[in-house]
Amino acid sequence: MSAGLASDFIERVVALRSALRRQATYWISTRGQLGSPDDFVQDTIVTALRSTDRFEDNNLSGWLIAILRGHIRNARRRATVRACVPLSPPCSDDNEDDGGEFDLPVAASQETALELGDVVVALRTLSEADQQVCASSSPRMNKR
Repeated sequence: MSAGLASDFIERVVALRSALRRQATYWISTRGQLGSPDDFVQDTIVTALRSTDRFEDNNLSGWLIAILRGHIRNARRRATVRACVPLSPPCSDDNEDDGGEFDLPVAASQETALELGDVVVALRTLSEADQQVCASSSPRMNKR
């Protein structure tokens, strides 16, 4: 790409920045933990400038929106949820009133939540001695 075409391309990309920001704000409005719209717009512009050789169409706006959508989709895939699972340990000697919940990270999927619920139900059906063994042999669970 010649210097004149490159500067024209950059000017066109920068001119679409506010439209990209509006679109990013709309797409992530309910999922603020993904990041800020400005970060996604910046990533989109950097990706577009790095891959100018892939731009073949006259629809620069559509191409940039597709890149933006890809960045937001990838961020959503990476997002996880931390859930507090109420796994009460067996009665302790010091009789704490806080219930002793454990903080356990859970991926954001319905299947995992259902499987975890089944595990909790199964653990609560164990005898008290077995529950004590389970509670003492779980080094991965972080007590709050």
